[in-house]
Amino acid sequence: MNYKKIGSLIMAAAVTVTAAFPLSAVNVQAKKKSYGTSTVQILATTDLHGQSVKFNYDSGVESEGSLAQLVSVIKEKKKNLEYGTTITVDSGDTVYGIGSESIMKGTVSGSEYMYECMKAVNYDAITLGNHDFDYGVDYIQKALKKAGMNQKVVLSNVFLARSGKNLYKSSTLITRNVKTTTGRKAKVKIGIIGATIPSLTTLYKWQGIVRTADIVNSVREEAKALKKKGADLIVVAAHTGIGGAKHKLKADNAGYALTAIPEVDAVCCGHTHMDYPAATAKAAVYDAYAQTDEDKLMHGKALVEEKDHGASLGQIQIKLGFDANGKPYVKKRSAKVHRVTGMDKEDAKIRSINAKYDAQYRKIYDKTITKIEGSTNSYFGMIEDNPMIQLCNEAKIHYGLAAVKNLAEPYRDAPVISATEYQMGGSTSGDYIYVDGQIYQKDVLNIQSYAQQRAKVYYMTGKQLRDALDFQAAKMYQTVGQEKAATWGSETGSLVSQGYQPILGPSYQNNWRGFMVYDGVEYTIDPNRPPRYDKEGRQISNGSRITSLTCNGQPVSDQQVFVLVSRHITSEMDPINLKASRQQVLINKTDHMSEMLEDYMVHQTVNDMLHISSDSNWRVDFADRQNYVIRTTAKAAEQAKEKPWYLGEIPGTAGFTFYRAHLGTPEQKEDHSGPMVVAAPLETKATGDPVKIRVETSDVSGIECVRFASGIRREDDYVWNYATLVKDDQFEVSSNGTYTVYAKDKQGNATVSYVTVDNIDYTVAVAPSVTGKVTNKKRSIVGYASPSATVYMQGAGKFSQVKANGKGYFKFTVPSLKAGEYISLWQVDTKGRQSQVVSVEVSRSGANTPQIREINNKSTRIKGIFNDDPLCRIMAQEGKTVFIPKDSEKLYRISNLYNSSYKIVKGSYTCKNGSFSLDIPVQNAGKKIKVYGVDWVGRLSALSSNTKTVTEVAPNKPQLNNVLAQEGLLRGSIPGMKRAGMDIQIITDKGKVYTGRTDAKGAFSVETGLHQTGTIYSVKASDQKDGRKRTSAVAKVEAKSYTNFLEKYSDTTEIDSITDESDEITGRITLDGAASACVIVHGKKYALPFDSEGEFSFPLPDKKAHPFAYKDKVVVIVRSASKALMGVDVLTVAEALPDRPECTPKKLTEKTKKLRVVGNRDCTAVLKSGSIFVTKKAVAKKNGKYIYKFSIPKKLRKKNRAMKIYFVNTSGESKKILLRVK
Repeated sequence: MNYKKIGSLIMAAAVTVTAAFPLSAVNVQAKKKSYGTSTVQILATTDLHGQSVKFNYDSGVESEGSLAQLVSVIKEKKKNLEYGTTITVDSGDTVYGIGSESIMKGTVSGSEYMYECMKAVNYDAITLGNHDFDYGVDYIQKALKKAGMNQKVVLSNVFLARSGKNLYKSSTLITRNVKTTTGRKAKVKIGIIGATIPSLTTLYKWQGIVRTADIVNSVREEAKALKKKGADLIVVAAHTGIGGAKHKLKADNAGYALTAIPEVDAVCCGHTHMDYPAATAKAAVYDAYAQTDEDKLMHGKALVEEKDHGASLGQIQIKLGFDANGKPYVKKRSAKVHRVTGMDKEDAKIRSINAKYDAQYRKIYDKTITKIEGSTNSYFGMIEDNPMIQLCNEAKIHYGLAAVKNLAEPYRDAPVISATEYQMGGSTSGDYIYVDGQIYQKDVLNIQSYAQQRAKVYYMTGKQLRDALDFQAAKMYQTVGQEKAATWGSETGSLVSQGYQPILGPSYQNNWRGFMVYDGVEYTIDPNRPPRYDKEGRQISNGSRITSLTCNGQPVSDQQVFVLVSRHITSEMDPINLKASRQQVLINKTDHMSEMLEDYMVHQTVNDMLHISSDSNWRVDFADRQNYVIRTTAKAAEQAKEKPWYLGEIPGTAGFTFYRAHLGTPEQKEDHSGPMVVAAPLETKATGDPVKIRVETSDVSGIECVRFASGIRREDDYVWNYATLVKDDQFEVSSNGTYTVYAKDKQGNATVSYVTVDNIDYTVAVAPSVTGKVTNKKRSIVGYASPSATVYMQGAGKFSQVKANGKGYFKFTVPSLKAGEYISLWQVDTKGRQSQVVSVEVSRSGANTPQIREINNKSTRIKGIFNDDPLCRIMAQEGKTVFIPKDSEKLYRISNLYNSSYKIVKGSYTCKNGSFSLDIPVQNAGKKIKVYGVDWVGRLSALSSNTKTVTEVAPNKPQLNNVLAQEGLLRGSIPGMKRAGMDIQIITDKGKVYTGRTDAKGAFSVETGLHQTGTIYSVKASDQKDGRKRTSAVAKVEAKSYTNFLEKYSDTTEIDSITDESDEITGRITLDGAASACVIVHGKKYALPFDSEGEFSFPLPDKKAHPFAYKDKVVVIVRSASKALMGVDVLTVAEALPDRPECTPKKLTEKTKKLRVVGNRDCTAVLKSGSIFVTKKAVAKKNGKYIYKFSIPKKLRKKNRAMKIYFVNTSGESKKILLRVK
């Protein structure tokens, strides 16, 4: 049987069947079914701010949004995902506000309840936000560990400053088994990277404890590392906003830039409290970015951000396909945000965890602070001044009056103003301030939102203040006459189409947040005028809506200086002055604003009652029209009816009402309010002196008088007819008690305020106060004590005393301060009374200041005393050269000393028992060397006395020119010393000694003879001074072959070609500034003259005895007037062309078999005929001629056959002889 044939037929049939039918249909058993698809779902939360349940511990009321509600949504979305897997991440700012602060202070017992709740959620990864660091690194580390969440933290761009190690792991890599749409199982490896804003927190001094890096660079590096570990998908959970279209290094907001990283698949943002994707004006800014597509994908990647306090949940879905080996790849991405509503129930487990803390918090919130007559509210806060906002601003001014007492002029006596923004208003019908009868702790938190946040004290000019007000007026108020129904929602749009005029613009009717109310000045807003700025702060007109800006009725000039107490300034508040404001902080860390408010309320409460009012220092100058509508809560109906502008109501939806108003009447523009008056004692510590009270007043009509009297008085008390006048905004009291301050404006309106003094004790002197922070870079400690008192200081290694001047000002000069040490201060006043001791800790703002020994022009080390942390280093700078320890280049590059254009010189460094030594090159006398201590985060010590001038103890170290072994000459100079007669000694490493002397320019030139390449010359200079010989530091130089310099210098000289028959050297020097030249031939050096054009012609010495030989080297060296090397060129001697050959016989016949050729050079003789080519070498030399012999091949011995005879050498061919066979 033919098995081969049968096999072929079977194979052919198989091919036919395979072609006719799909393989899977033919052999289902042999091939597995396809993987289909699966989905990785990412559910993201962020900026929870302590909102575990609906009850908000910062405001004391329930709000819509919480972690408990988000958990219910998370569970539902996990349940609805049929094929795939879900990961949950959080992008930081979890702990925040009263809830966390109460735990930290111990007023509420337990651990961080938010992390306990998150542990129950079983997040796959969380990162940290700026507010998570507000309480310090130690606190957040302990809180996370106690809750068992420390292993869930990913944070790629925060490092321990001392060790450089990550504070937490940069990322995590998790593997999930997923079910696909075809029922198969596959594995997906998901990497999650964390990052946070590089600026971290402003409320905690983290510099020196941790350091941060750029978000994008850190994520990019970690993403590449995860890919190498096998990650299929990479998700970034970053506490960062979306940011600009172009990323700037260490920018806080970088989400858009993160999506551009090729390895990144999804980004979960936070920090800026907005929803994205979303159909909002804010989101539309990012929709317009070049790489944002119609599906809201950025660079093709999914990005989400959610609003704060649990208001939203981000959802990203990544649809995966799989190759034949089960390797996943991305098919599609999508992103959306789920907004929490009242339909989303709170998760029972989260409520259960929260219940352990709830009773403790509610007890705090139910504490009564004070009582008021009747009620107050913020229902109409956008058209008129508000008593509760007034109270917040007065509390800040009260704080500021005392806080600025030790500031320098012009800030100490500048008017103190304040600003408070509406945190609530417009978004829901319950979103307003309302207080009735009693003010509880929860009301304080509700009134002064951002309770945990501290205020800052800034200075600002009149122009900056006007610009800030103009921005507020531009963005909030609707421009009269430009209403278009289409720009509003349907409800308001309908009213606009009917001819009604809304008060606020479309973007702000439902959100008053960010609107600042200023007190301490008076201003008028005219919405009839075109706005000066757009909502981003860009100037769009030259007009102004601020038609009046005064301080006590007097116009504010552009140059006038104010002190502003406010929360930290944001772009939402004042983008015009945002950059400048960061440089204008006078006091960076004050008390919490809620504590300021509570303290002020208590001080203003008399007979258990707080009397509140507003000073109407600002108003909106509406046109006199009756078609205005004010949208606010329906709860305001009774209060609205009491307003003189009230015309009626138009029902709205969702608990809102539109109140019809007649605004802009002449009566509404009259001043019927009393002045603002705030009084604050300038000393609150125990004192045996009278206490000064500073008073700040403000009224649009101007102040007629300010008086004070002891006891509690009302505005109509008869005592104001003769009470003591307040002069220069201050008065003084000599006994404890409560005092009333009375201010009356020029319209006769009056207001009173109260100030209590309880710290006068005539047995003691007041403790001295220190102005500013005492840091280890300060060289003085200044402050205030009693006038003419003796102030004592113990610390900084010394005990000293100074006398305060007539105003109490004192100043101690200190040599250096060490971080962490304490300075004790006390005073004895002119009455002999001693104060308490004030202890001030020296804080670190850089490395401690080293003490430097003398540096002279023979020193090879900088030495001194440096008492600081072992991680600190000494570095020095001379001009554009820095000297650093060998192990410290990385530290130098992050330090404040770093400059990319500086030359780095590394040296050995030791520091033991406080004594340090850093190797440096010897420096010339007169050089100035700056010596710094550098701490582990790159901060420098104070410079002060650590600039050392190098002293002269000998001639400066010689500066040596390049030495060419073939030149036999050593040239140099003594830098900075133009003195003749200094002795020069040169010693080679072989022990040979040469001497010379400097000329009047301090230069020298010493013949050393030709030496081998590699010879080391040690050179020193000496002189005589005061009968004593002084010898410089030794300079060394190695003799090098000219070949080392050819690449750099050869293009400055041209040597004409030379052959072994030449008798001169010619060429030219092409570089200006050449002063001298030499030529080296046959191992001897000769001076090489050249003319003004640089041309030279040098006859070969003793040509007969020493002619040029083939391959000889001719070297020309050119130097400048200062003997610096300018040019090196070398030429190799070539062979001359051979002469024309001489042949015997001179005529050839068919019988000629031999050919004798004679030439003048030993080369190669060539016989060439057609394609036949015969070469011969010389066989003999006779009478100076070389003889070559050829046997002529038979086939060439034919009649008329031509042959060419010539010589060839390295330079080419000689002239040819043509022979023809006869």
